[in-house]
Amino acid sequence: MKQRVITAIVLILIVVPPLLVGGWLLNLLMGVVLLLGTYEYTKCISSDTKDIYPLCALLTVATAGSVFFRQYDFQISAALLVILFTLNVWVERYDLGKIGFLFLMYRLLTTGLECFVTVRSYGFAEILFVLLMTYLTDSFALIGGMKFGKHKLNERISPKKTIEGSICGYLCGVISGLVCGLFFTGFSKPLVIVAALTVPIVSQIGDLAFSSVKRYYGIKDFSNLLPGHGGVLDRIDSLVFALVMLNILLGVL
Repeated sequence: MKQRVITAIVLILIVVPPLLVGGWLLNLLMGVVLLLGTYEYTKCISSDTKDIYPLCALLTVATAGSVFFRQYDFQISAALLVILFTLNVWVERYDLGKIGFLFLMYRLLTTGLECFVTVRSYGFAEILFVLLMTYLTDSFALIGGMKFGKHKLNERISPKKTIEGSICGYLCGVISGLVCGLFFTGFSKPLVIVAALTVPIVSQIGDLAFSSVKRYYGIKDFSNLLPGHGGVLDRIDSLVFALVMLNILLGVL
């Protein structure tokens, strides 16, 4: 736990300045997350560097293009789809399961980063709004599970998570979302209320979704880059889904 807390503090010190300043510093942070996240999910399908590095380069370029040149997102996605299916046709080890997984994760990471850019464009308080809901939900789900957990939430995917912990995390996420959203953001009151009630749920679904990937590939963490936390994807799993949910709400409320 001590190692987890220390790593979390270091991450906050690294991440907050780019979030505040924006500009090239924020783009650099996004680029690092993009590169490391792509490497981590590419490594799931192979331990052979002759597979990992070329695929990582291809998918990193595609994701960066889709995020930073959003007007060409469709064309980049279509081109990548053709390339992956070409690999499937001519290289036996790239079966449909592998190329399907790679394309799915590419779209997931791309969508998460695009949603991040959209929310950050509203201001620092608005991105803080979703960050607080996501990570306080995650933290208090862990704490609540340790103190009160008795009933498994989804033993097939994540044996340690409990219903009691999930409820604790959800309540904390709702409260933090309401406080931050109503008093510090420029979002409308209906948007804040609906987001506070839904984002903590969806963020937990994101956590479970990424856990299902790890369970499928038989790994505990996507990497050991962040002591006590795993890899980059282990830290942004809930956030990706939370950002997507908030962007959906921004489009309808």
